[in-house]
Amino acid sequence: MKTYSPLRLDEAGKDLRNRTPIPDTLPTIGGLKMTLTRTDHPLTNQGMEILPLSDDETAFLFFQVHPDEPAGRPFSAMCKMAFRFCLKPECKPGEVLSQVNRLLFDHIAPLHYLTAFLAILDHRTHHLRFANAGHSPLSFRSSRHPSPTVNLLAEGVPCAIFNAATYPENKIQMPEATVLFMTLQKAYTFTCQLTEPPRQQAWLSLCGLPPDGHYDIKTLRDFDDMMAFLKDRVDYLDRMGCTIKFLKNFRLVILELVTNAILHGNRGDTSKRVITVFETTADHILFGVIDEGEGYDEKQLPDPLCPTNLTRQQGRGVFLVKHYTDEFRLCGNGNCTVIKFDRHNPKHSRG
Repeated sequence: MKTYSPLRLDEAGKDLRNRTPIPDTLPTIGGLKMTLTRTDHPLTNQGMEILPLSDDETAFLFFQVHPDEPAGRPFSAMCKMAFRFCLKPECKPGEVLSQVNRLLFDHIAPLHYLTAFLAILDHRTHHLRFANAGHSPLSFRSSRHPSPTVNLLAEGVPCAIFNAATYPENKIQMPEATVLFMTLQKAYTFTCQLTEPPRQQAWLSLCGLPPDGHYDIKTLRDFDDMMAFLKDRVDYLDRMGCTIKFLKNFRLVILELVTNAILHGNRGDTSKRVITVFETTADHILFGVIDEGEGYDEKQLPDPLCPTNLTRQQGRGVFLVKHYTDEFRLCGNGNCTVIKFDRHNPKHSRG
């Protein structure tokens, strides 16, 4: 499973002897172009971190330790550790702040408290989820939502003061080419520009699906990702009341499709992505899988029922998928497969 190394941009404490130079221009990460403009005004007991949570999400963390004293430096390091421990893919910023608050309150005397702003950008939809604790020293605004001067921050409860504090969470839709401005006192101005449209648009278009559906889209890279995804989907369908027979058939179909995408589509290259699209309605269960390979022509596949192919160990995957599903179609250049289960089909309700 691929691991992600965070882009660390920390300026914590008054001791500047171990100061790490921060570049003025940062590399593009996941469809983001980031720049950092600095002045001679030093940051004290403050930190900034940009952390890719997965292929589809990036977290932006800005925090400041109070009061302004040398003890804030080790506390600042502990704060970063707490956030890293709590930040997970698909997490909610408000819940993360609450978890960090409990960790700090339980293990550190509340003499030192923390103000923080946490935002998570979803590259699939360009939704930005954010929450803040305390009165943050930075201003955060978007160039296009709803005006260039709107401040998205609100007063909140600082961390490590109230054990049961809750942190409201907000979500906004970021238009394409939006620029986010984040100013840390007078020391740094951080800008982040979206350099690509929402990824979901291209994926749904390739699958031939309408954009107004309620889809759960995940990015996978290897078999560990596949097994975690499969367990999550099977558990979800089990809670919906699907029969054991259907769950077994569903599991077989998804295993076959995603395995083909990883092994044959992407040739086992974990730097390439496998995109899964999942939708559940009252009438059907839909699943789409997209790989970054060259695709294939269904007509060129050997017939698994041909006597000469009966003893072959491979070549039955597509045949099995078609047998257990109610709809099967290839899209794009053959690197996208969409299948559908009809929930009203009696064969899915028996067993």
